[in-house]
Amino acid sequence: MQSFSMRDGEDFVYGPDGSRHWGVFGAAGILVADATLGVLLQKRSDATEHGGIWSTPGGALKHLETAVDGAMREAEEECGLSPDDVTIGRVHLFDLGYWHYSTVVARLKRAFVPRLNWESIEFQWVALDDVDKLDLHPALRRSWHELKEMIHEAEANAEVERPRA
Repeated sequence: MQSFSMRDGEDFVYGPDGSRHWGVFGAAGILVADATLGVLLQKRSDATEHGGIWSTPGGALKHLETAVDGAMREAEEECGLSPDDVTIGRVHLFDLGYWHYSTVVARLKRAFVPRLNWESIEFQWVALDDVDKLDLHPALRRSWHELKEMIHEAEANAEVERPRA
């Protein structure tokens, strides 16, 4: 039997192999893409799980929270991104059976400058072909090829407009 955190989902889940994953109800993050800038990545602070490596803004889902709502809530907390800044696209699901991580792929609609909080030490816009050269969060590394394809498909199917300042 699994105990539920008083913080509504903010706790570790342990897999049958002893691995641990953040988020009793799973977790979600947002991968913001721009045709000119690339994708927005966050270098995690040492105060977080997997500190010092690159990932997307994201975190534990609350009970009954959707992946999109959770990813947007976390992005607003971690870098100041609001729903008005992006157009939501497809959602990539990484599912281990006992735990899952959803990456919401979104397109930037307007100029945006991320702000730091305690969970990040840096944000960078990274070209798609350079992402896999970084020290990535293990889950992002495993999903990167599929996420990159999703971004290419979205760009091919949409009229891409440069954000206005």
